[in-house]
Amino acid sequence: LIKKIFYFPLIEKALAKLNGSYEAIIAGRCCEGLATVTGSPCETLILGRSNNPDDKNVDYDRLWAKLLHSRLQKFLMCAMCSNNLISREEFDKYGLLNIHAYSLQDVKQSKDGRHKLVKLRNPWGGTYRWT
Repeated sequence: LIKKIFYFPLIEKALAKLNGSYEAIIAGRCCEGLATVTGSPCETLILGRSNNPDDKNVDYDRLWAKLLHSRLQKFLMCAMCSNNLISREEFDKYGLLNIHAYSLQDVKQSKDGRHKLVKLRNPWGGTYRWT
């Protein structure tokens, strides 16, 4: 893939075309779209817990290391918010939408390691620079 070209809108458009409309892909999983359009394998990492008591706790340090590594490898990354246990107000507080996909454009960490930033792009637009 060529550096600095934004692929997610193209992938979204191709997937909508394959499925007949944008409405047909609303709330679709990012990984399914990437795998369908690129033919490449994809990995899904679950960040939060569901209400399933059998779910394992997330190792956030390992997850962060994986995100940093994936960024260095220039992998396409996306994120999805999908949690019915969190209120709309909580999502609004962070400028996010529930049952919605974002392209994950960058990950950065402060020099002291205390602050971790994930840059998301909402395909519908928005005013937040970093989330």
